[in-house]
Amino acid sequence: MRLLALKSGPDILKFLTSLEKDSKALIEDIATLAIYSNQSYDNLWNLTLDERVIFTKIIKDKISLEKGIKPKNELTQEMI
Repeated sequence: MRLLALKSGPDILKFLTSLEKDSKALIEDIATLAIYSNQSYDNLWNLTLDERVIFTKIIKDKISLEKGIKPKNELTQEMI
């Protein structure tokens, strides 16, 4: 485990601070997804990282389309 490899107090504190920052970023991402998708905050916690990334991209594309902006990478039959 990475924590066991750390030797000094400052290194451990730096590592714990980065974990706290990552945790807050994850909470913010889930909350944003819940608000923009009208999905349950609790249900979105069950998504994997890959699912969240895809879900976020699709929501951004949907919002862009609603604003009249066409997506840059539109899926076509030739791509499949």
